Amino acid sequence: MAASDNRIKASRSQISSLARVVTLQKPSSTFGSFCYFFYCGHGYRTIRRKRLLQHYLIVWSFPTVEGAWESCPGFAEYINSGAPGDKFEGFELKYRVCEPVSGSGVAIAEASDIGKVWAHLGPWIKGYGIEFDVTAVVSDAQFASMWPGVEAAAAVV
Repeated sequence: MAASDNRIKASRSQISSLARVVTLQKPSSTFGSFCYFFYCGHGYRTIRRKRLLQHYLIVWSFPTVEGAWESCPGFAEYINSGAPGDKFEGFELKYRVCEPVSGSGVAIAEASDIGKVWAHLGPWIKGYGIEFDVTAVVSDAQFASMWPGVEAAAAVV
């Protein structure tokens, strides 16, 4: 298959018993990265796949009180402009609280990978020298769904 070819071949058992030869096309920029198209002999069909997102706990602090004070105008402007960097493809900041006296705060984000978190934090690190601790965490629902597998794995030991 040529490097520029954006098609993937799949057998009928992988997609449906109706298809003789199925051609999957990589995601369309029109529909984002969650949608695949395939031809099954009866027209094009769509397969949607759910992208799994990881939760991240983000804790930050300024090295100095002066640094925290100097960031206030820029942060207020960012919030007043609608916090444009808080949501982009593969990243969404769900919740943020600040403790302005000590120059610290906590946030919860969902991201497709740690690189998206880093991309969000980069301007704050570079512009204000903020120090961040980032930890992958799970929601209550994720915990409950993971527990049976963890319990089973622990029983093997």
